[in-house]
Amino acid sequence: MMAFGAEMIVHKQNKVVKTFLSHSAINKASAMSLIDLNIKQKRTLHNLLKQGVIKQVDHQYYLDEHNWNKFKKSLKRFFLI
Repeated sequence: MMAFGAEMIVHKQNKVVKTFLSHSAINKASAMSLIDLNIKQKRTLHNLLKQGVIKQVDHQYYLDEHNWNKFKKSLKRFFLI
């Protein structure tokens, strides 16, 4: 059961990150609103914000690829529910 939960968390994180990548929202200059990104995984987004993977500038957001690469190798990734 724990494995399934961890797999679901990782799946949702990957989905959010892929959304940012597909919209090229990867720095302050290319930051986008959540409406434009069509993000539906609000809890996952919030957890990635807390970890510094997603950054907020005013009411726009972008993916910090350096922090994402560090985070996805971290065990913390599996415990963000």
